[in-house]
Amino acid sequence: MGNVSSCGGITNELKALKGKSLADDSPVLVSSGYDQDLLKGKRYLTAADLDAVFPTNPVIVKHSSGQMLVATTAAMDLTDLR
Repeated sequence: MGNVSSCGGITNELKALKGKSLADDSPVLVSSGYDQDLLKGKRYLTAADLDAVFPTNPVIVKHSSGQMLVATTAAMDLTDLR
């Protein structure tokens, strides 16, 4: 995720990636390495955080532990997990 210290920093990094490579109807953007323990307030990234920035893009952010992830509503709509 780079050197970020907040959930907003994560979404800003993802926005920069999207601007370089994603159209509104593009495939899933997958990122990894986020760890809430390294963020201010130790706050977890949420689907609402991602949906606010990526209302139509499927985006998945994997936790650094590899044991969880957070995804946009658009990403969840591509699965049967909702």
